[in-house]
Amino acid sequence: MRITFLIQSEKTKIFSCILITFILSAFAPLANAQNQKVRLSGTGLSLRSAFEQIEKQTKMSVDYDAKILDTSYPVPQISKEMAVNDLMKVLLENSGCTFTIQGSHILIARQAVAENKNKIAGLVTDERGEPVIGASVLEKGTTNGTITDMDGKFMLEVSSGSALSVSFIGYKTLTVNIEGRRNINITLREDMEQLEEVVVVGYGTQKKSSLTASVATVPAEELNKQVSHSVASALQGRTPGVEVLQKGGEAGADIKII
Repeated sequence: MRITFLIQSEKTKIFSCILITFILSAFAPLANAQNQKVRLSGTGLSLRSAFEQIEKQTKMSVDYDAKILDTSYPVPQISKEMAVNDLMKVLLENSGCTFTIQGSHILIARQAVAENKNKIAGLVTDERGEPVIGASVLEKGTTNGTITDMDGKFMLEVSSGSALSVSFIGYKTLTVNIEGRRNINITLREDMEQLEEVVVVGYGTQKKSSLTASVATVPAEELNKQVSHSVASALQGRTPGVEVLQKGGEAGADIKII
């Protein structure tokens, strides 16, 4: 049994050595590529010229997109010999780009900019201090938004320096600057013009503020565009949720609105 154990241990050691050798051999070309020495010659070199000298001296390819990197600008004077990895860091400094070395390729890409996000918590109330339920809270200029809960509260993650647009039916839309703020109390004021608007219904007139049913509107300009013998027929297909039916196919037949 002891002999078997020793044999297995030796096999394990041999396998480990082979594995380590394989890993080192796999990473050796990458390490060698990064450590290749380059000396730039000439004065007033452009970034493009520096890349050409790197390619000539290392047999590597510098790959980049001309749309994100301007290679015409001059690079600093570098008189000493440098490793490829260190030289590329100097050349791309303040360019907004970064690089990676993969095999015989130096790949240049736009440097990712971490967007600074802030989590904002807030409370939306009316002038009486009552919570406004279902108010729309939108990061201005974006589609990023939420609505207030049953307590008038909301939470939203927004970009630094942005503003919030808060709105609700019957209230004036309010824009709030959130620079440097994490908790916000917002008071919406009633829009009296909107609340005093009169809506004509089938059984009389009501103020919009006291109307509980849904309302569909069709501008007069839209009705004028259509040739029709009655207002009812002009509404056909223009009001969601309203069915306009004509009894029979004859012109001028009675119309039923559902």
